[in-house]
Amino acid sequence: MVLYTFTFFNVLFWVMLTIPFVHSIATRYNMLDVPDTRKIHTKLTPRLGGVALYAAIFLTVTVPLVPQVQKWLLKSFLEKPWLITGATGMCAIGVVDDIWGLSARKKLFLQVFVAILVSMGGFHMGFLGTAFLASPLGTLVDVTATVLWIIMITNAMNLIDGLDGLAAGIAMAAALPLMGISHINGYFTNALLTGLLAGSIAGFLSYNVFPAKIFLGDSGSYLLGFFLATLSIQGTEGKGPFVAPAIVFLLLYVPLLDTQLAFLRRSLKGYPLFVADGSHIHHRLVRQGIGQRQTVFILWAKAFVFGLLGWILNVLTTPFAVSFTVCIAILLIGLSVKKLGFVEIQSFAQAFVHPNRRLKTPRDKNLCVVNFIKHLGEAEDIDTFNQRFIGLALDIDLDFIQIEIFPKGVGEQSLTLVEWKRDGTHPDTIPNSNRDDTYSTLHTVTESFHGKSGIDGSIVLGRQAAKLRRKSEESQQWVYLLAQGMCNVDFAAIRQKGV
Repeated sequence: MVLYTFTFFNVLFWVMLTIPFVHSIATRYNMLDVPDTRKIHTKLTPRLGGVALYAAIFLTVTVPLVPQVQKWLLKSFLEKPWLITGATGMCAIGVVDDIWGLSARKKLFLQVFVAILVSMGGFHMGFLGTAFLASPLGTLVDVTATVLWIIMITNAMNLIDGLDGLAAGIAMAAALPLMGISHINGYFTNALLTGLLAGSIAGFLSYNVFPAKIFLGDSGSYLLGFFLATLSIQGTEGKGPFVAPAIVFLLLYVPLLDTQLAFLRRSLKGYPLFVADGSHIHHRLVRQGIGQRQTVFILWAKAFVFGLLGWILNVLTTPFAVSFTVCIAILLIGLSVKKLGFVEIQSFAQAFVHPNRRLKTPRDKNLCVVNFIKHLGEAEDIDTFNQRFIGLALDIDLDFIQIEIFPKGVGEQSLTLVEWKRDGTHPDTIPNSNRDDTYSTLHTVTESFHGKSGIDGSIVLGRQAAKLRRKSEESQQWVYLLAQGMCNVDFAAIRQKGV
C-alpha cells in the first residue's frame, strides 16, 4: 500500500509541473479549443491536456525521483510492452486531431491499427478462457473482441468529455476502485499502474474543474480510455466469463451508458454514427436547468457509486449478488433514459415490448413535444429557457427556432428569448419561405401566444425545404402545441431573472 501511495503522489507532482508548461505552449501556438453551438464552454481554452498527462507518466517511470517507485514502475511497463505501444499510439492520434484535425474515419482506422498492435503484443480478453484462445477460431475472436473493446472504451471517454472535469473525474471514479480490485485479486502490477493513472488524473483535475484552464483534448480522453480499457480487463481476470464483464461494466457505467445511448439514438434518427451531436447525457442535464458544476458532480457521484458496486461485486461473487447488481443496473438505465428525455429510445423500447405496435421513429415526434410542454413552466431564467428549446429543436430535427415576447409597457421593446439556427448563425430577421433571400429554402410556421402576466409573443419553427417530403403538417401541429404551452410560462419572472 505504501508503494501505491508513493506512486500516486509521485506522478501527481510531475503533472503539476507539466500542465503549466503544456498550457503555455498550447496558448503560444494557438492550439486552442474554439467554442461553437454544440460545445458548452464560451472561451478559447488550451486542449493538449493529454500531452501533459503522458509526459508526467513518462517522467514518473523514467526519472528516479523516488527510486523504489521508479524501479517498480519501469519493471511493470517493461513487462507490458503493449501498454507502452497502445498509450503512445492513442495519445499520438489525439494530438494530431487536436492540432490539425482528423476525420472520424481516419481516427477510427488509426485506432483499429493501434488496437491490433496491442492485441498482437500480448493483451487479450482474459475471461474468454485459455483453452478457447489456443484454437484458431479463438485467436480470431480474441483479436476481434480486444479491438472492439479498446475502440469502444477509448471513444466512450472521448464522448463523455463534454464538461469541465467530467471525463477526468469519471476516470478517477473508475481507477480508484479498480486499484483496490486489482490488489485484492493479486494483480499487484496492475494495481500499481492503476495508482499511477489515478495520481495523474488527480493532478490534472486541479486545472480541469470548472472553469477549466486546460482541456483533456482527444489526446487525453484517448489516453485515459485506453488505460481504463486494458487495466480493467487485467484487474478482473480470473473472475469468470459473467462476473468479470459485470464488474467492468459497473466501473465504466457512465461512459458506457452514454455511448450506447448515443449509438442507439443516432441509429434510430438515421444520423451518421460518427457525427457529433448535442444530446449526450451531460448536454441534456444542462438543458434541464442544472448548472455545469452540478451536472459534473451528479455524474461523478453516479460513477463513484457504480465503481463501489463493482468493488463489492468483486468481493461477493455469488449468483445472487451478480443477478441483483444486473437488475439494479437495468433499473437505473431505464430511469436515466426516462429522466433525460430520450423519447426515441423510449418508443423503441415500447415497440420491443409490444411488437404488434408500430415503431415510433423520429418522424413521429409528437410524444417528444408533449413531454417537453409538461415541463415548460419550470424554466426559471432566460438561459435555461433557451437551452431547453435548443434541445427540443435538436430532438425533433428542426433547423430554426425563434421565440419573441412583446411586453405591453410603454416604451418597452420586444425581447428575443430564443433564436437558433442549425448551422449556428443568428439571422437578423425572421425567415419567411415566401421571400427570396438567404433563407428562402427554410419553410417556417408561426403561431402567437398569450403568456402569464399579460405578455404576448410569437414562436417560429423552421425546417429545410428538403425535409418536407415528410408530412409538412408536423411543424404546424408542433408550433400550435408549443404556443398553447406558452400560456403557462411566467415571462415576467423569466425576464427579471435574466437581466
